[in-house]
Amino acid sequence: MAARPHVNTPVDHIIMVLSALGMLCKRHKTAFSRVRGDDFDGEALARELKERLEEKEATYQTERREDVEWTNNKDEVVGRTAEMAVATKASVELGYHGDGDLDDRMADFKTPTPSKIRTLPTANNALRTMRAGLKHHASHLQKHVANYDEILAEVETLLQRVDELGNADAEEQAETRTAAHERDQAKEDALDFIDRLDLTARVASPWVGGILAELDAIFAEHVPQPNTDEPTPTPQPQPEPTEV
Repeated sequence: MAARPHVNTPVDHIIMVLSALGMLCKRHKTAFSRVRGDDFDGEALARELKERLEEKEATYQTERREDVEWTNNKDEVVGRTAEMAVATKASVELGYHGDGDLDDRMADFKTPTPSKIRTLPTANNALRTMRAGLKHHASHLQKHVANYDEILAEVETLLQRVDELGNADAEEQAETRTAAHERDQAKEDALDFIDRLDLTARVASPWVGGILAELDAIFAEHVPQPNTDEPTPTPQPQPEPTEV
């Protein structure tokens, strides 16, 4: 017999199995009703489970795409923050060039090195430090750095984006977890139906010639089968323990 679908079988394969089993139930409605009762409608159940699994899988994939989009946006903001840390410090050095107190001025802009700005919290702290320093030294920097306002505006924009991404992170994670749980539950219900239908076909097989062959053909066609051609690894002898 071909392997049946299991928990690690890709969803699209399970969906194809459900579709084929629905047609099998239609062809052998009398046989299945004989085993499960007159109210058993395998075709309708297979269709319902198939549609539910398709819906839950689509929702889950949508959430995954949104997670990827969030990650891309986060990476962009973090990377931009690292760039602005370099530009902001350079603007301070330019504005106070030749000033004997430059080191004291730079202390107001102490942020991690660009390579260490990798997360939203780190970016948030760096941006707040930049904003505070820029505002504190505004009167001097505005006179000596022509694009001071542009630098400050970019820092403010990045802070806003960090805040928005931080709020969206928890929500996105919760939505993805919910979608994954609902998809997994729909998959579990589908596998339970398939297992029960397999048993039903076995019970009915003495009265319905060929039903098990039909079922086996469905599994063989739509379920990835284990590779039985690969040789079984030969156990290697273990070395004798040595005295210490």
